[in-house]
Amino acid sequence: MKRATLAILLLFSLVLTFSCKKDKEDEPKPTLSLKYDGITWSPLQVNAMYATQMGVMQIVGAGATLDEQLQIVVAGYQEGTYSLDNENVNICTFGDYTSMFDDNPQGEIVITKYDSTKLIISGTFHFRGVTYEGLQKDFTEGKFDNVPVLMQ
Repeated sequence: MKRATLAILLLFSLVLTFSCKKDKEDEPKPTLSLKYDGITWSPLQVNAMYATQMGVMQIVGAGATLDEQLQIVVAGYQEGTYSLDNENVNICTFGDYTSMFDDNPQGEIVITKYDSTKLIISGTFHFRGVTYEGLQKDFTEGKFDNVPVLMQ
């Protein structure tokens, strides 16, 4: 009797162990990428946070160096198109290049999906970044998928 109970418990624990791993493997991994100077860049890590009191979503991609840090700030999290301009908080920054220093900001952030149950966000973006010294660079083909959102 004890062997049968032990065998059932062992079988049950194996089923639980393998089913948990399978569920985790089925979850889509967060990705982020953009293109500049003819190269495609992807961060080592990507996260998002929504500050509920401010109504601002921040998506951050962390690369190997400080020059490889991407920050996307958008007023909201709803699906839609958010233009970069000097009147809103919609900003894109990569390293020293930011849309904040541009007198006439060019670019947009498009949130294509926000899943309020799974708390993940996806979308696209592009922008012209300007350094404090006035150097310009275009960042194109930006895309973020299945990025987990921390609600604050």
